[in-house]
Amino acid sequence: MVLNPSENQITQLIYVSKRKSIVDDDEAQKILETSRKNNDTCGIKGVLLVLPEYFFQVVEGPSKNIDELMNRVENDTRHCELKVLSKKALSGYEFGVWSMVNVNIDTENADSFVVLNRLAKTESPTEGQLKGMYFIFKGLSQPPC
Repeated sequence: MVLNPSENQITQLIYVSKRKSIVDDDEAQKILETSRKNNDTCGIKGVLLVLPEYFFQVVEGPSKNIDELMNRVENDTRHCELKVLSKKALSGYEFGVWSMVNVNIDTENADSFVVLNRLAKTESPTEGQLKGMYFIFKGLSQPPC
């Protein structure tokens, strides 16, 4: 579901895009570092998942700043086929612990990445798939105990 929230409220946007072959792990790390720096200055929080073929990202922040961020993302040549999966208004940050966290693939979370990879190829995800994706993001992005 895509809403048009007011400029000052917090918006959560989830998107997936196809990762171009020019983006190796070093380049993905640069994207993460730049995102952290830029997001801190404009109140954006979120999670970036870098899969072998796709980027998944949840971003939250002031509506105007999210729109500006998405304009930059849409024009970024390191990925293509950007698809907004969800955009909604929030009463507060749900991923507010991180300016931008990156989750690495390992044996403990490999199943989650298989599910997300399938979801990336889905033309129109269902509400249930979006809810499952949200819980995957929440689970993968929890700070260590």
